[in-house]
Amino acid sequence: MSREILCDYFRDWQPTPEAVNALPEPLRRYIHGLETMADPTGLLRENTILKDQISALSKKLLAGDILSKIPGELLAPTHNELSQVQPDGPDTQRVMIRLPDGARAEVTFVKLKSKKGKTTRWFWTPHSAALIEDE
Repeated sequence: MSREILCDYFRDWQPTPEAVNALPEPLRRYIHGLETMADPTGLLRENTILKDQISALSKKLLAGDILSKIPGELLAPTHNELSQVQPDGPDTQRVMIRLPDGARAEVTFVKLKSKKGKTTRWFWTPHSAALIEDE
C-alpha cells in the first residue's frame, strides 16, 4: 500500500472493536498490548465503571427521601428566607438550597400550628425536598 492510500484509509478510521480486529495481526497485537500495559489488571476500567454505578445509585437513593438526608444546619438558615407565617396566608413555601455535594434541592415548607392554652402559634416546618437537575 502506498502512503497516500494508507492516509486516506486512516483519515476517517475509528477505534471500534470491529475496526481494531480488522487490522493486520502485528498492528492488532500492538494495540491490544497498549491496552494491557496501560491497565494491566483492568482495575482502572473496573473502578471507573464502579464509580459511575455508585454515583447513579446514590442519586436514585437520594431521590426517594432527600429531606431526611439534608443536614439540619442547611435547613435552619432557610427559615430566614421564608415569609412570616400568617393564619390566612399560603399553606406552603419553597426554598432552593445548595447541598454539600454541589447539587441543588428545592425544599417545601408547610404551615403548622401549635396550641398551648389560649395561644395559637403558627410556624413553618420542612415537609419534602426534591433534587433539581442542573441545566
